[in-house]
Amino acid sequence: FKMVTHWETRELPVYALVVATEGKLGPKLKPHAGDCDRARSGGPPSPGAPTANCGTRTNMTPTSGKITGTGIDLDVFARNLSGGTGRYVINKTGLTGSYDLELEFTPDQSPDTTGPSLFTAMQEQLGLKLDSQRAPVEVLVIDRLEKPTAD
Repeated sequence: FKMVTHWETRELPVYALVVATEGKLGPKLKPHAGDCDRARSGGPPSPGAPTANCGTRTNMTPTSGKITGTGIDLDVFARNLSGGTGRYVINKTGLTGSYDLELEFTPDQSPDTTGPSLFTAMQEQLGLKLDSQRAPVEVLVIDRLEKPTAD
């Protein structure tokens, strides 16, 4: 294909993940009390600690969505939200450390409109919100691409 690319920074629409009310987390967002940080660093588990099952799990159907996180940092959570929002999501919460969370919402394209949207669920359940902003984002630019010749 003789593809030629380069990376460049462009100012694009993004969502900033922020705390909705300063100093207050939602009922389904809690600091993680387990061993996920140790497991991520490759260290052995603490003596007597249960095996850590850390990370993010997403379950989507046409009528419901559920994201569960165990021992994740909010930078990872923000990146995971990027696919479902159609924009790059940047963590600007200022919260450090690992968190456990559970988020249940109704996808935008769902025929069932009785449940909360992703944006409403974020605020009600996690105490976080997605704020529309513009920010510099690294993008891959394709400079040249050629149709391959027949062999």
